[in-house]
Amino acid sequence: MIEELITWKDYEIQIAAFNEKGIGIYSSGIKVKTREGVPSASPTNVQAESINSTCVQVTWTPPNPQQINGINQGYKIQAWRDSAIEKTASMPPSLFDPLAQQSGVICGLQKFMAYNITVLCFTNPGNGKPSTPVAVKTLEDVPDSVNSIHFEDISDRAVKVVWTPPTKLNGVLIGYFIRYGVKDIPSSFRSMNVSSNESAVKVNSLKANTYYSFEVCGISRVGRGQCKSASMKSGVEPVLPKPPINLAVSNIQPFSVVLQFTPGFDGNSSITKWTVEAQTNRNASWHKVFEHCEEPEVSYSLSSTTAAYGSAATAVVSNMESIVVYDLIPFVQYTLRLVAHNVVGPSAPSQPSQLFQTLQAPPAHPPRNVTVRTMSGTQLKVRWIVSFFK
Repeated sequence: MIEELITWKDYEIQIAAFNEKGIGIYSSGIKVKTREGVPSASPTNVQAESINSTCVQVTWTPPNPQQINGINQGYKIQAWRDSAIEKTASMPPSLFDPLAQQSGVICGLQKFMAYNITVLCFTNPGNGKPSTPVAVKTLEDVPDSVNSIHFEDISDRAVKVVWTPPTKLNGVLIGYFIRYGVKDIPSSFRSMNVSSNESAVKVNSLKANTYYSFEVCGISRVGRGQCKSASMKSGVEPVLPKPPINLAVSNIQPFSVVLQFTPGFDGNSSITKWTVEAQTNRNASWHKVFEHCEEPEVSYSLSSTTAAYGSAATAVVSNMESIVVYDLIPFVQYTLRLVAHNVVGPSAPSQPSQLFQTLQAPPAHPPRNVTVRTMSGTQLKVRWIVSFFK
């Protein structure tokens, strides 16, 4: 065993016997190359600059070729936050000049967020050392939509519109934009701005017994964010909605099904959320899938964790009369029911749909812990553990 050789280095090996008289004749040389290793040096002169609210442009100088210890497979740009890697982007070395300054872009970062950027070189055996961190902050963007809108103190002439701030401001919040008017009559809409400290506004001069639509959105120094909408009827106190009726299922797939229904009475307020509940032959209890949804005429994603199986289930509202339920478990019998929510609360559950069974699907995972044991000159014993669906 010849040890302490240089990684990824060409050597010529010759062997000679020796005795008390001295060394004999060496054999013909055999040329050999040691295996690749991970780079022992990191890129230098790393610079980072934000190009928008989610992407950063990074430049660096490659490490000394003698310290790459193999064939350079490329570079990894890493974005760190709170001492953990949040995002990694891989870049191939330059085809024109692998020794010249390299550059790459890492995207998918959080908006208006401080990061530490490092770059490392990697070979086939693994990653080299990361460079010294460089601080950078993504650019400011418009706020996300406000979390929720609801109404208080409803009368025939006025209403109090209340909202919760966006979860992600994506910058410095400077105020809110409110727009309202008679539903489906664009010419009746008016708008106003309030400060960032406000989370409610009283709207007067409404018409009695009339449906109104309201939009609220945050404003940053970059501009106005996405608006969230809700509607109400003046002059009538909202009540609990009635459950949907006439549930029917169609287009049954291994992981999804279309749930059709007729909406019930909305309780004098817009439906803000649909709750899809499921019962299966594996668990008699009802479990829920839901997401807040103020505008049912636009597609939304509804998701939750299925308590019975620990898997996520998602429903997408394509219109007021159809919900596509995803992430079901193949070859399982289901019964679905639907609950409508408005600003007052949830309706009673609808009558259950007909019993249906999702289609079969190929196994999602290979067997685990496969072992092979020699039993004789002509026999092998193979054992494994079956991997079930989650």
